Amino acid sequence: MGIVLDSAPRDDHSDQSPMSTHTPAVSVIMTVHNEEDHLLDALRSIGAQTFTDFEVVVWDDGSTDRTPELLQSFAAKDDRVRVLSSVRNRGPVVGRNFAIDVSRAAWLAICDADDVWLPQKLERQMAVLQHHSSSADADGLVALGSSGHHINAEGRVRGFFDVGLHDEAAYDNARASSDVFYLLNSSAIFRRDVFQLVGGYREDYFPGEDVDLWTRMAEHGLILNLEEPLVHYRVHGHSVSDHKMIKGLLNTQRVKANARRRHLELPELSHLEFLDVLRSHPTVYRRLLRSWMAQSLYRSAGGALANGRYLAGAAAMLRALVMDVWVPFERAQRQVFRHETMAQLLRP
Repeated sequence: MGIVLDSAPRDDHSDQSPMSTHTPAVSVIMTVHNEEDHLLDALRSIGAQTFTDFEVVVWDDGSTDRTPELLQSFAAKDDRVRVLSSVRNRGPVVGRNFAIDVSRAAWLAICDADDVWLPQKLERQMAVLQHHSSSADADGLVALGSSGHHINAEGRVRGFFDVGLHDEAAYDNARASSDVFYLLNSSAIFRRDVFQLVGGYREDYFPGEDVDLWTRMAEHGLILNLEEPLVHYRVHGHSVSDHKMIKGLLNTQRVKANARRRHLELPELSHLEFLDVLRSHPTVYRRLLRSWMAQSLYRSAGGALANGRYLAGAAAMLRALVMDVWVPFERAQRQVFRHETMAQLLRP
């Protein structure tokens, strides 16, 4: 399908691509901003899927590098690809929600522009989905992720990741404790109707809007992860989650607090309200900030080491350990938060 990107403002975006009358089984959603180095790897991995009944809707979020050219070239060779162009950078949450709005399939799958799918990714997930109810009741599977591998900027595998949640017992335990639900965004396939029911991605939870989405969707049906690795998640030290991890950790804690409050039929806390609660416990708040900063340094160290920047990685690791020796175990801040602030957070 030949795609023409229009740089002129037209409701702040343009889409001049013809649309097939066939409704695909899956809509693959991608947002991209200045990702010329890795974009083609992501697009080619989608195009190489053994399951072929899908469309691809790409939101180009005001890119100023070669991203628009690469998108045009790729879309011209694959008529399943549709490109939307924004004249300004509006952020991945806005772009992702808009791309989903104009997509057509009942199932939605996310692929970030610097990640890579294994060829059998969609086929394996669609096979699992066929064994679960497609109804909107609580027994239906509403989202499915997978395990995967970390890769560095050059695409070399640097480790295995598994976020858990592999069976209904794990799901039930998480729901009973009003815990947060983790799916790697690029591994997730999920139901459009439930996504719309909960209101989509929420911009005020960025970064961490995906954890917020999965946690709210889990209140309407089953969310699981396959143990089989189906995704390569790129670690290069320049992603949003590296630079804004502290805010993301704060948002994740608000996701958990608000999940519990919804369970108790209490109103959710806004970002400012949540900060006010934390600041009313100054000792706890300082410990949380220190732990979050250490975790951010620890993640930066991992990215540096994965990409061969050994001195920078060692320095970041040392700073993380000095700041919080427990940071590799990622347990201190959860324990502090759960035991010393939850009562306040649940107060009407």
